[in-house]
Amino acid sequence: MNDPPSDRRALNVPQLAVIGSEMFGFAMVGLAIDFARNGFDGVPWATLILGPLGILAAFVHLFRLMKR
Repeated sequence: MNDPPSDRRALNVPQLAVIGSEMFGFAMVGLAIDFARNGFDGVPWATLILGPLGILAAFVHLFRLMKR
């Protein structure tokens, strides 16, 4: 009964790849910063901050794509 509007497009593979790379990229940058800073001795603060930030950025990007 409730058909989706015909002008909305489904997300394609490249768009989903960008969203996935945002999450992965933020976490990898955090790991690189932590490794360069102290070689994983202690708490990996950059990873703990950039990991959730990457997830948040991916969700924001996903919501913006779904609104189009």
